[in-house]
Amino acid sequence: LHTQNIVVKLGAQGSAALLGDTYIKTQARAVRTVDPTGAGDAFLGCLAVGNAPPTATDLSRANIWAALSTTTAGTEIPPTTKFRKITSRIQKS
Repeated sequence: LHTQNIVVKLGAQGSAALLGDTYIKTQARAVRTVDPTGAGDAFLGCLAVGNAPPTATDLSRANIWAALSTTTAGTEIPPTTKFRKITSRIQKS
């Protein structure tokens, strides 16, 4: 394979990425999980609307969205207000 960018979802351990020669490990967000159904899809969906290749911030946002997606039953979308509040702190760092 001649792949330059690889992203691996690690569930409750966050994610890891090899982007060119750069390794990025991002932590998962601790939440009270109700149902993990669709968390991986939520991660990939959020990652897809970011940069290509993804940045560390993109990976962090995707981990946050995936975590929040587990706080509701089934594949119901979690409140975006929580996502905006948490990610606004990332942008200020």
